Amino acid sequence: MMASIAHRRLKSGAAECGSRSRAGMSLIEVVVVISTLAALMSFATVLLGLLFRADHAGHDALAVQLSITRLSRQFRDDAHSALNVDVASVNPGAVELTLDDGQRVSWIASEAAITRTARQDDAVVARDAYVLSEGITTFSITDAGSLIRLQHRGRNPEVLESAPVSVATPSDVLTIDAAIGIDLRPAHAAGTDATTALSEAP
Repeated sequence: MMASIAHRRLKSGAAECGSRSRAGMSLIEVVVVISTLAALMSFATVLLGLLFRADHAGHDALAVQLSITRLSRQFRDDAHSALNVDVASVNPGAVELTLDDGQRVSWIASEAAITRTARQDDAVVARDAYVLSEGITTFSITDAGSLIRLQHRGRNPEVLESAPVSVATPSDVLTIDAAIGIDLRPAHAAGTDATTALSEAP
């Protein structure tokens, strides 16, 4: 009788011990799962941050490239129709062109953009802004007064790597050359400047 009671107590103690052991293993498993999930969430947060940053940088670079294309086309159109070009001596980042239709077009550069303002008499008829990478933009007259040059020295060369073929972009320098008044020259004179015209074609 006593042996039976002792045997039952022994089985009960063993069962209770096994139950406690199983409960302890379940708690450890929960802690491991929670730790794993926390690590995965941290990794996902960092990865999403990098993806958003890369996407933002890609959008900025694309916007600059499209702006360079628009800038190149409009700058050359203005120069080709210009009767007179006046580069400000006190501010090489500004130039004014007088077009054959009487409009006065001013190009003014800031650190990361160029603004074009067209005026007819005293009224503003158009205003456009062209976003560039941060840097310094200057205007100058070259080739004995027949060319006007826009040069932008940026601080971020990556945004210029995919610029249009017609825009020379060695290193971090963007250079756009345009013939002054080429649309106003007689046909025979324009023929003598075929090489210049071809080099300018967008």
